[in-house]
Formats: sequence, C-alpha cells, structure tokens
Amino acid sequence: MLANDHLLIFNCAHLMLAIALAPVERVIRAVKVTTVPNAPAIVHGVINIHGEIVPVINLRARLGLPLKQVVPDDRFVIISLPKQRFAFVADEVSEIDRFRMDDFTRSEELVAGIEADGVLKRNDGLVLIYDLEKFFPLYDAHALAAIFNPPKAG
Repeated sequence: MLANDHLLIFNCAHLMLAIALAPVERVIRAVKVTTVPNAPAIVHGVINIHGEIVPVINLRARLGLPLKQVVPDDRFVIISLPKQRFAFVADEVSEIDRFRMDDFTRSEELVAGIEADGVLKRNDGLVLIYDLEKFFPLYDAHALAAIFNPPKAG
C-alpha cells in the first residue's frame, strides 16, 4: 500500500479492519445467502447480484474468529479483483479514510507471522490493514472457481 491510499474501514467481531478502497465495487445490506454443499468452511454460500452468482466469503472463518449467522444488519462488501469477484460479510462498514504513512506500522515490525499488512493508528483505536490479494490468494480463487464454475460435461 502506498501513502494516501483510501481505505474502507469496517468491523468484524469487534475488530476494526481495513482494505484498499480500489477493489471495492460496493457495499450492500445483507441478503439471504444460499448454502453450497461441500463448499470450503471459508464460504458462507452464494448470492445473486443482478443475475450474477457471487460467492460470499466467511471473513470470521478466514480470520479464525467466533462464527455467527448472517443477520439483516450485516453488510456485504462486494469485491472485484482481476481474477475473481466475491463478497464478504462485515458486521458494520464505518467509513472511508485516507491512509497516512505517519500513522502506519508494518506488521513485521510488531509481531512476526501475523497476516495483516500493517496497523493504522487512529484516535478511536488501531485498525488492522489487509491486502485482499494476499488475504484471499489465488489458490482460494481456484478453489472457489471449481465450486462455482464446474467443468462442463462433454
């Protein structure tokens, strides 16, 4: 991440988290999620967005946090990356903020092995910043593609 990037700040299980704003397509109210049998634990299921079936990632499962059911007050953050489109569930989306290098500490300077790219210091607390392409790596995209776009019988 570069200085002055815009971040989407959101809450999940009482943690303040952030991602770069650029891949965020939009934020919508939670809707009914259709469960997909045999999907990995990281997948809540799928939703229909204007005729396109989009996988919904269970962010709590990905972070190892206590699981909960999706409720109407939750938000779906719709992400469009070059090789995948998906949604993830946030308890609340609080704001868009501008990233300042003065307020940023790289995660490796704090604790070795944590997945967050860094920590942003704010007046209201600390925000863990994640790079979506590292956080949901390509192998996850391939696993999702195999589930949601199975090979055609021929």
